[in-house]
Amino acid sequence: MLRLAVSVMRSENQTEKEEMCRMYINLTRHLLDQGFAAGSGQGTLHHLGYSMRNFYTGPVIMQDVLKEAGLDQEVQKAMEWFSGVGEIKIAPKEPGMDIDAFNTSLMGRTASLLMLEDTPYKYSYLQALSRWIDNGMKHTDGLKPCFKRDGSVVHHRKSYPAYATGGFTGAVNAVWMLAKTSFAVSQESHQNLKDALLAMRFYCYGDKFPLAMSGRHPDGKGGLIKSHYSLLAKAGSPDGKKDIDKDLMTALKTTPEGTRFYGFNCSMSHRYGNRLVTIAGHSRYIWAAEIYNQANHYGRYLTHGSMQVEGPHSGGGAVPFACGFHQEGWDWCHIPATTAAVLPMSQMKANVLNVDEHSGYEEMLLSDEWFAGGVTHKGDCGAFAMKLHEHDKYNGSLRARKSFFAFRNIVICLGSDIENALEGSDVHTTLFQNYIGTEGEKTQSAYRNKRGDILRDGRMDIYFLKGANAHCTRGVQRSLHEETDSPTEGYFEKAYINHGDIVKDGKYEYMLFMPVTKDEIEFAFDENALEEYSKELPYTVLRHDRSVHGVADHESGTRAFAVFEPGQVDSVVLNSSSAMLMYSASEETMTLSVANPDLAMYEGPSDEVFDKEGRRIERSVYGRKWIDNPCGETCIELTIKGLWEIYDSCGCKVNATAKDGNTTLTFISTEGRTEEIILKRIML
Repeated sequence: MLRLAVSVMRSENQTEKEEMCRMYINLTRHLLDQGFAAGSGQGTLHHLGYSMRNFYTGPVIMQDVLKEAGLDQEVQKAMEWFSGVGEIKIAPKEPGMDIDAFNTSLMGRTASLLMLEDTPYKYSYLQALSRWIDNGMKHTDGLKPCFKRDGSVVHHRKSYPAYATGGFTGAVNAVWMLAKTSFAVSQESHQNLKDALLAMRFYCYGDKFPLAMSGRHPDGKGGLIKSHYSLLAKAGSPDGKKDIDKDLMTALKTTPEGTRFYGFNCSMSHRYGNRLVTIAGHSRYIWAAEIYNQANHYGRYLTHGSMQVEGPHSGGGAVPFACGFHQEGWDWCHIPATTAAVLPMSQMKANVLNVDEHSGYEEMLLSDEWFAGGVTHKGDCGAFAMKLHEHDKYNGSLRARKSFFAFRNIVICLGSDIENALEGSDVHTTLFQNYIGTEGEKTQSAYRNKRGDILRDGRMDIYFLKGANAHCTRGVQRSLHEETDSPTEGYFEKAYINHGDIVKDGKYEYMLFMPVTKDEIEFAFDENALEEYSKELPYTVLRHDRSVHGVADHESGTRAFAVFEPGQVDSVVLNSSSAMLMYSASEETMTLSVANPDLAMYEGPSDEVFDKEGRRIERSVYGRKWIDNPCGETCIELTIKGLWEIYDSCGCKVNATAKDGNTTLTFISTEGRTEEIILKRIML
């Protein structure tokens, strides 16, 4: 019917137009007769959202035709009924709404009101619609839907870009339609929508989502919708001062740089030059993977401390993609940077259950650890860490403490306290897995030195290992399709560190180097230069134990730490609570960045329930008592050597107290966000 309406609007042939109008009216009468009329239940209206999205636009186009046939009022009432627009008459009690409402309801509700006669009633109804839309784009607390202060859009209790894009279609259309009228949304809500679009641009490479942000569709196909940016730009700037928002017009034409952490996705995006590195984990608040009976059967390791590297490959040959992923032949046990047990693919398939009355057939497993998060420093570097503990549904014996430190075009990766008791299944920390085309299209850039501690993959990225040798494979991989389970195959290169099957106190250390400039690419091809470079890498490991992982970056002088357990960190940070922290200092000043990874949606030990054998019982995310709680305030306390005063608090809630010649800083934070301040040394 929508196609008919659009064809009527576009056709210049009067005979055609009349015939299509007749068809449209007959179809309309049939729909009304078969129960698509006001007051009809249709079994359940809730599940008609997606399938009826296109129902509402046609009548607006065909309003005059419907009026002539005497059907306009009956159709308008049906549109009101099925879109549920009557809801908007009630003033919202709290901010936000489900992103699906933007996708499936918003345009239908708008269309149903546009069909009304121009009266004061219609004007008041449109005011209520504007209020509802505006409220839906307000920031919400905790894991409630949907717009978040970090730019995330939450659905299914986690940042979910694939659902966000559908919601953006409705939200952007609404803001654009209502702009410069008395029904325009507020500056605040307009800005929130703009920020979410710009955040999506930042964490996407080109227009594609990273695998760890692809929800239950890790197929490499999902991505942002470019038209959203140009259309919202035409709505003007949020403050109304500019008719065209140039930030949005240029967003897709420029490559962003810097580092951002997304607390509601438990991921960090680090961009440098033409590269994007996405590091992702999970916690007792943020689920590891969404798996359905029809989707993502093998993706349980997607956030086991993964690191996806994207960018144009530098080595020539036949590495065809911005990242190494390719569905056909992909080894789901070797997602880059993850630490996980290697199983036959048939054993990797998820056992999807309907575990309680709060959920359907789905698997969204949580950890029992809260420590998973990141910190950024000066906007251009960052650190991410997590305590990995796989759910008992599969391999609850697997544990690890993993950290990543990103500076410019290098990432230092540390792991400690790796444990595994699953006999017969080796635990691997994967360095890379890249699809490299067909066997006849071998790239010549891959390299592994004799010791196995320097590797160059087919995309020209270099891996320098310390204390371990990498195992490498190259050839045809056979796997199973993540939705259909059908056999697949492809030609891949892969490298990993093998920790063995029964593991206790396992460790690893390696550095990723990404060539960006012409000189760096030439350097990457010089194997003698790589050997010399490996003797003095551009970082120093300061701590690598159960309590703290820490490194110093030589070029910037920045020190970064994952403080898993409270205590002394280094010679400057004499004591710290569990936190992520980074600092760079001179004799007179220090820039200090800290974050508490705990989203603090509840206190105390994890809310897991155990069976008679002490194993965690699978429970749905939606059945947890805390899921509607806001993120609580958290405290970060550290003592630094010497006497310092706060020169610029940068809007942070922080207090400094001096005692015994040292300075104790206490930060109050929330949502796992970074708090960054500038300190000035007190000269006595």
